[in-house]
This record gives sequence, structure tokens and C-alpha cells, in this order.
Amino acid sequence: ENMREAAVRMTLEEERRKKTDSEETRERSIIIIGSKEV
Repeated sequence: ENMREAAVRMTLEEERRKKTDSEETRERSIIIIGSKEV
């Protein structure tokens, strides 16, 4: 059961990491676009 809990926890953390990565990438691209215009 501990293995199953660990697997679930890893999956949740990975999904959370993907969400934050996409948000960071969006912010980074916006910053890059803004800096290019200036």
C-alpha cells in the first residue's frame, strides 16, 4: 500500500510540476516578447 501511495504522490507532484512549468514558460515568453519590443 505504501508503494501505491508513493506512486500516487509522484503522479500528483509530476502533474503539478507540468502545470507550473507551462505557467512559467508562458510568463517567460511574455517577458521575452516584451523585452524585444523595447
